Amino acid sequence: MNRIKPWHPFSLLVIIFVILALTTKTAIDLHIHDTYFVIAGSQWYAVLAILSLLPALIYFFTKKLLYSNILTWTHILGSFATVLFSYGCITWSQWKMNQQMTDAGISYTTLFERSSWDRWAAIGVLLLLLLQFVFFYNLIAGVIISSKKK
Repeated sequence: MNRIKPWHPFSLLVIIFVILALTTKTAIDLHIHDTYFVIAGSQWYAVLAILSLLPALIYFFTKKLLYSNILTWTHILGSFATVLFSYGCITWSQWKMNQQMTDAGISYTTLFERSSWDRWAAIGVLLLLLLQFVFFYNLIAGVIISSKKK
């Protein structure tokens, strides 16, 4: 039985995001500070597919250079968790806004709650960016140790 390689989860994500990009007809609304962004769902999923393809290719081509399997899976699982967390915050915020708009119209409470969920999503994205240093550490340590062995 073959082990799961680090690029397998990202490859699966690419397939899922391509299918969603081809089939979705929704839009995602983001309210950041005083700017309101409306992003088509198909474009959002296409960008996510490309962003999922990059780590799959990077892990595939650097598999011999990486230092630690634990650091590799920490990076992968942490990346998945922060992406799901941020996406969940954005989706929850969108759902709450749509629910309150149909109930009583837009209120200051709705905008405050929405911006707080968007802040949590931004914190998730920040954690995702910080997790990328785990990969770079893993790669640099692997290159240094493999060069010392030679």
